[in-house]
Amino acid sequence: MDNSLINQIGGDTGLEISIRYVRVVRTLSACSRVVIRATAEQALLDEICRTMVTAGGYTHSWVGYALDDEFRTVKPMAKVGFLANNLGIDDVSWSADRPQGQGVFGQAIRSGQPAIIRNARESPTFMAAWREATRIYNYNSVLGLPLVVEGRIIGAIGFYSSESDRFDPQEVALLSEVASDLSHGISVIRMRRERDEAQALLERANHILEQRIGERTAALLAEKERATVTLQSIADGVITTDVDGLVEYLNPVAEQLTGWRSAAARGLALSEVFCIVDDTSRLALADPVQRVLASGAAVSLQGNAVLLGKHGQEFAIEETAAPIRDAAGQVSGVVLAFHDVSRSRQIAAQLSYQASHDDLTGLVNRREFEHRLKQAVQSAAAEDRQHAFIYIDLDQFKIVNDTSGHCAGDELLRTLASLLQNKLRASDTLARLGGDEFGILLENCPAGPATTIAESLRETVGDFRFVWQGNNFTVSLSIGVVNFGGSEMSVSDILSAADTACYLAKENGRNRVHVGHREDQDITIRQSEMHWVSRLRQALQENRLQLYCQKIVPLNSEAVDAGAHFELLLRLRDEEGRLVPPGAFLPAAERFGLMPTIDRWVISSAFANFGQLTPDPTEQLEMCAINLSGASVSDPEFLSFILRELALYDIPTSKVCFEITETVAIANLTQAAALINELRAVGCKFSLDDFGSGMSSFAYLKHLPVDYLKIDGGFVKDMLSDAADAAMVEAINHIGHTMGLRTIAEFVENDAIRARLEALKVDFAQGYGIGKPVPCRHWNIT
Repeated sequence: MDNSLINQIGGDTGLEISIRYVRVVRTLSACSRVVIRATAEQALLDEICRTMVTAGGYTHSWVGYALDDEFRTVKPMAKVGFLANNLGIDDVSWSADRPQGQGVFGQAIRSGQPAIIRNARESPTFMAAWREATRIYNYNSVLGLPLVVEGRIIGAIGFYSSESDRFDPQEVALLSEVASDLSHGISVIRMRRERDEAQALLERANHILEQRIGERTAALLAEKERATVTLQSIADGVITTDVDGLVEYLNPVAEQLTGWRSAAARGLALSEVFCIVDDTSRLALADPVQRVLASGAAVSLQGNAVLLGKHGQEFAIEETAAPIRDAAGQVSGVVLAFHDVSRSRQIAAQLSYQASHDDLTGLVNRREFEHRLKQAVQSAAAEDRQHAFIYIDLDQFKIVNDTSGHCAGDELLRTLASLLQNKLRASDTLARLGGDEFGILLENCPAGPATTIAESLRETVGDFRFVWQGNNFTVSLSIGVVNFGGSEMSVSDILSAADTACYLAKENGRNRVHVGHREDQDITIRQSEMHWVSRLRQALQENRLQLYCQKIVPLNSEAVDAGAHFELLLRLRDEEGRLVPPGAFLPAAERFGLMPTIDRWVISSAFANFGQLTPDPTEQLEMCAINLSGASVSDPEFLSFILRELALYDIPTSKVCFEITETVAIANLTQAAALINELRAVGCKFSLDDFGSGMSSFAYLKHLPVDYLKIDGGFVKDMLSDAADAAMVEAINHIGHTMGLRTIAEFVENDAIRARLEALKVDFAQGYGIGKPVPCRHWNIT
């Protein structure tokens, strides 16, 4: 112990040294012995704290290390005199900004100086939890001393006394010696530990080095043998040359691919043994060995390299050549490694073909066709060329599918693809665009020749008869033709114009060619339909659709059912509130896929107001006829929708009659029959509208289990002046009754027609002569 401290104590107390200071001095001596004997840091901390309490007479002592975490926590490392729950030391910080950092530990760690609180129970800096601890542990004075290791404060040691105003300068000076000794002991232990770890690491490294040297020596001894075995067994071909590019060695795979034995090839120039050409141009590729010798760096083959074997065989290959260097780093030769990629290149070509061609027909697919069309548009703009695009839609393709199955439909598409391809030039591109649609790109083809080609294709297909399992089908094409040149049209413009022209060809009777041009009135109408699409969507959102109803009356006593019969009709209020007839907007809805949405609106609205549909509140509704579009009939989710709505509104199904046109039924024969059967099974009725409009009406009737036949109004309105029309009405009525169906005549415009229909025993009549469409009562009420 420093004699100056003894002298200082003597100066303050006279000749007698108080028992307290004697104990402190003895404690300091005991702590020094602890530090000298300590070999482990934790044991040192524990023993120092114990010594300060047992030998020093302090009530408590603990050591805490300062952490660099978010809260600058002081972590308890050793303690004596505290409970297991660390009450009083469990939330200590050395942050100046936190209440937990205002105690002696926080002050000592921040300042590096002793920190004393001589009356902890009254100290304003002591938190409530700490004051509670003073009561439990019976202490009132606290001293905190910093621990400094290698110039850095790592924490603090604290001493607690039950006395007030404890820790005068002399005692603090003595206890600072304890803190200094403890800091020195921690430093020595850490240095000793680092030294031991470094020594152990060095010994381990030496052991590993010796082991690796031994292993490397053994590996080097076997390396040549392994390399030889590897070259003999690997799947790649390997050729080595000397610094002049002369062959030294071929492994077995290289012998197999080149056709040369290693011994025979030794000393020859590589180009004599390893002859490679470009797969596309068939031009010789540069000697890879000479490229390596010239550059001193590794090289790889570029392009589609093909190796020509000695005996005429060919292999698609990929190869890499690299320099062989001696111990001085000088190039002493070249190693060439290559492998056969014929199979993978074949697969890649097949995948590329599949990505650009239609699986069914083998024709170019839509993506590839649009790519070629884009190139044609660019050439038209850059070189002022004239090209043409022909858009083809197969008429009545669904009839083949529905009556004979998809296998028949697929065979028809394959046959037509071959038929069309044989009529085109080699430079023309024929593609299947999807479903039963084809596209043809005629490059360098003005409008006149393009139209001639289109007519020729139409006539060729028109003369063709498709036969499947004894059934004979007539096939026809609806064709749209668009010419383009310069820069006035984009790819999307051309596709849209051709699609419109094809649609107009189909609308004008099918089996014809329509040439699209800017002044085409039909195209203007088509564009008007497109304008209606957005207006229709808005009308649906704003609930501007309206239901009308038209009477259907019985013509004879046998057809009488109690209550009123009506057909629901659709009207639309435009943005100005004006009434729009269905002919203005339904074609656009059908063309652009809005009919399923409209049909759902009609059904939901009708069912929700089922009791208020009839214009006359005194009339009891007996039958409500609701029209269904072809898109809804073919929608697989539509049946579920109807069944849900029927259940939701508890609709009496016997009063619901769904109408589909003959054209829709035939075009969707399988789906229509399934829908009819399912809804009739729950009590709904079905009516076949516009019957007689098709050429095969009677042939398909037996496949459709309907309840009513609506005789096409085109026959009814002229039946008094046209004997043929009268005969058709009579025939349809007779067939309907023979099959147990009730008949309804449309377009009954006067009493004379009505009387004639009554004479023919037609069951029901509908038309302006019976009653014009009027708003349903619900819409009048609201």
